[in-house]
Amino acid sequence: MNILFSFYNSNEPNHAKAIEELALEWDYDSAHLVKESLNTTPSFQLLFIFDAKKVMGLIYYQEGIDCIDILYIYIASAFRRKKLGSKLLKELYISVRKRIVLEVRTSNLGAQRLY
Repeated sequence: MNILFSFYNSNEPNHAKAIEELALEWDYDSAHLVKESLNTTPSFQLLFIFDAKKVMGLIYYQEGIDCIDILYIYIASAFRRKKLGSKLLKELYISVRKRIVLEVRTSNLGAQRLY
């Protein structure tokens, strides 16, 4: 599997399309909120993970002065259990070199295992 990472760029048409693709199985309201905030608040960012054919997932985060606050991590259902969430987190850390902060619901055992 050839994996590519890409930070959100509003001038890149494939990025808007990637959000729309994920919105088909992700909570539509969350996807819409992400899309709107990217256009209005510069501190909100996205990091995508792609294979050669389609978007596999994303991390939606807010960048602060000394840390990154992760708001969502989403991996498309066809790509889960392949360590892509870990790869996204690693790529984010390598790229920004800041402390990463996230909160996980106690009921979300899959996320707890990832982190």
